Amino acid sequence: KLTTKDSHVCSWEIAGDEELTLLVNCSHQGNNYWCKYTGRPQICPQYTAKAGQYWKQVIGKVKRKKHACEGDKTLKNRICKTGSTESQMKLTAKSSETGKRGDRGIARKKASAKVPPGKRNLLDQGDTTEKPLKNKRKPKAGNSPKKEAPTQA
Repeated sequence: KLTTKDSHVCSWEIAGDEELTLLVNCSHQGNNYWCKYTGRPQICPQYTAKAGQYWKQVIGKVKRKKHACEGDKTLKNRICKTGSTESQMKLTAKSSETGKRGDRGIARKKASAKVPPGKRNLLDQGDTTEKPLKNKRKPKAGNSPKKEAPTQA
């Protein structure tokens, strides 16, 4: 059992052979939800020697979330940080929540279904109202575009 930052009480289990699945089942204020994270940690050389520490770090990432199935879609850990991205556990499936929050999601889907066919490709391009990314990289010192001096005519 584990508890998230927002007091969601969860249980978890690991299953699989080559591709491992972490199944997380949670409840919060009478609502139940679940999600699955999959990955191949055994391709990381450090995993065979420190499997217990790997899972402790992965579960720690879930505990630090407010909602076990929201936020970062990849549960990164320090043990396999330099290894293949396949070794990290990635969110592959999740339930839709029941209750008020789930009802709003259904209404949103119905509203978007009424968009005329010619406008659908705009929806496929993603939501343009998203907040900007926080950690944008600044150009390195020598890579910034050079400004030309104004020419006088």
